[in-house]
Amino acid sequence: MADQRMRTLQKIGFNEEPFSRSADPRFFWKSELLADSQMHLRQMISQRRALGIVEANYGMGKSALARMLHSAYLADPNNYVTLYTHSTVYSSLFSVLKDVGRRLGVRQGSFGSTTTALREIEKVLIRHYQDGKNVVLFFDDAQGIKPEGLHAFRIFYNFDVTEKLVQCLLFTQPEIRKNLDKVPEVVSRIDTWLQLSPLSVSETSQMVNHRTTLAGRDAPLFTKYAFELLWEKSFGVPREIMSVCNTALNILIEQDDKTIIDEAMFEKACGFLDKNRSGVNCQQQDNASGN
Repeated sequence: MADQRMRTLQKIGFNEEPFSRSADPRFFWKSELLADSQMHLRQMISQRRALGIVEANYGMGKSALARMLHSAYLADPNNYVTLYTHSTVYSSLFSVLKDVGRRLGVRQGSFGSTTTALREIEKVLIRHYQDGKNVVLFFDDAQGIKPEGLHAFRIFYNFDVTEKLVQCLLFTQPEIRKNLDKVPEVVSRIDTWLQLSPLSVSETSQMVNHRTTLAGRDAPLFTKYAFELLWEKSFGVPREIMSVCNTALNILIEQDDKTIIDEAMFEKACGFLDKNRSGVNCQQQDNASGN
């Protein structure tokens, strides 16, 4: 089945899937805002400043940005020690310390109390600092961290020699604001707070063309009108753009006589996605009502 799909894709100019959701850094396209955000975060890390936050609604590319930055620092082990935590859920200060400490190599027997855990983590951070390494911690979906857990970032930034011993970046949905409102002493530690916004029409075009060209096709994949509908229906949200494009591509490869997505195919793709979303919303409502 996979071979048959690949042969069909090759007939319309592709050497591989253009809209795969796998985290392949080759397909990561940086908008001007993402490139600017990356620059600010790199400066924050290199200058060993305080806490950094990247805020955006779902599907805006914050996780892709987090993974890309993490990969870059992971590839430089002589200068950086880096950890990436996806789907971050911490209910307490101790749960943060235990997870971070374990992954930094702190002995399991050192977690008898919050105080001992903190001392052991500080020892590890000082050792890395003396070795000339900067410790960078990435926390994705950080809106899952409870106010008690957020206190860890205040304490981490109390670890100081002549510079900060650890750099923490939270990639989060806006819901984190409710928890941060409860811990103003953590908010005071924030150095950089970036917000990601939807793509413009031209940026949407550039992202789609980047992916289709990289996958092997030089010719445009959409008619002009179909592309205008793509932006209107997706609201410029990258994840929505990928979903619509992939569904429309599936419809295209079922057509033996066509090699470009027109408005009729695109409308059909949007209809499929709207129906699926309605089904999910209905299921969520049934679950909430106990049905």
